Amino acid sequence: MEGNNRLFIAAGVLAVLAGGVWYVNREKPEERQERLSDPWQAIQRDQVTRFVIDPAGDAPAIEREKRDNKWFMNQPGRGPADESQVTSMLSSLADMHVASVAAQEAGSHGTMEVDAAHAIHVQVYRGSAKLFDGFIGKALAGGVAARFEGSPRVYRLTGLERFRLQNAPREWRNRQITNVERSHVRWVQWQDATGT
Repeated sequence: MEGNNRLFIAAGVLAVLAGGVWYVNREKPEERQERLSDPWQAIQRDQVTRFVIDPAGDAPAIEREKRDNKWFMNQPGRGPADESQVTSMLSSLADMHVASVAAQEAGSHGTMEVDAAHAIHVQVYRGSAKLFDGFIGKALAGGVAARFEGSPRVYRLTGLERFRLQNAPREWRNRQITNVERSHVRWVQWQDATGT
C-alpha cells in the first residue's frame, strides 16, 4: 500500500513538473502577435510621393505632394509644406505595425471609432500606386485602432502616432517668413501703434 502511495505521489510530481515545463515554454500572446502580417506593403519614407489625411466631420482633407524633392500642400491651401511635419508623419507611417487584432466584427466599428463618421481616413501613395488606405480610430493601449476596406477586422497598430494625424491645416504649412542666420543679425526693430 505504501508503495502505491509513493507511485501516486511520484506521478503527481511528474504531472506538476510537466505542466510547469509547458507553461514556461508555451507560445506567449506577444509571440503570436509578432507573426501577424501587416495588411499593407511596407512603407519606405523616401518612396512616398503623396498622402491624404481626411479627418472625420467637417474638417477639410489635408493633401501633401512631393514635387522636385520638396513637399507642397495641395489642399486645403496651396504652397510649400512644413518639411519637418511631413518627415515626422512619414516616419510614423514607416514605423507602424499590426500588434494584435482588436475586434473581428463590423459591429465594433463605431465603438472603435473606425467607422466613416469617426475615423481619420489616411491614404498614402507612391506615384499612382496606393501604399496604404486605412481608417484610424481611437487610441488603444499602446496603439490605435485601424481597419481596412474589405474586412470587418479591427487591428491595433503600434508606431503610428494619432496626434500627428490631427494637426490643423496651418500646422502643415511652411510658415517661415525668411531664413536669416543668427550670426548675420546686427539689430532688430519692431514698430507698431504704440511706438518703436
